[in-house]
Formats: sequence, structure tokens, C-alpha cells
Amino acid sequence: MTRNPDDLYSFVACHYYATGEGSTISLLITRAYARHDDYEHPPEVIYSEGKTHIDPGVVKIGPGFRALRQFAETFDSFYARGAELYNYESFMAKYGHHLPDYIKKNLTADDQPGNLNYFSQIHLNFS
Repeated sequence: MTRNPDDLYSFVACHYYATGEGSTISLLITRAYARHDDYEHPPEVIYSEGKTHIDPGVVKIGPGFRALRQFAETFDSFYARGAELYNYESFMAKYGHHLPDYIKKNLTADDQPGNLNYFSQIHLNFS
């Protein structure tokens, strides 16, 4: 059974183009894990009456925002202005030809890597 990549990953892309400047495509595939300050209250391990309980915490910032923040940090805020979130199907339809086969295979594999984080940027100028 293959996994639905939308359950694990956030897909972000920006295609920037301007006359005389060329075209730049920036791609990010990330799990967009929450940072410590993204939590209403952070995860913790609670020991009570000889038993261990794990409180996963409450995240106050969603994965879409976290993915866009990571995109801005990776590619600079200039490209982040045009960044868009995609689901797996639309991302692959529009940008799948830019991804290595190894990455495409791992996105739907049963045995998921612990933290797949892929980013790339290609710039073309034909002037």
C-alpha cells in the first residue's frame, strides 16, 4: 500500500520570471516540522504513578505556514512573495519533471525516510 504524500509532506513552489532577468523555479518538499515556539504548549513526557505518558503538545501554527516560512528562509523572502502551496497531484503535474526519480519514488514509498527535505532552484536566462 502506497502512502498519500499529502499526509506527510508540504509542497511549495515559485516560478519567477521577468523580461531580461530570465526565469527562476524554486521548489521545496518538506515535512515542515513544528519548532519549539510553534507550540501552544510543547510536547512533554509525564511520569505518573509508575507509568509514562507522552503529551504531544498543541501546535498553534499549521504545516502550510511552516512550509512557507521554511521556503522564505531557504530561498530568500524575494521569491517567497510568489510561493504557492500545492497538493501532491498538482505539484507533480506542474513541477514533477524537475524532480529526480529518487525523490519521486520516496514520496510514495511504504518505507518513508525519517525526514525527507528536498529543495532545488534552477535559473534560466535566454537573453
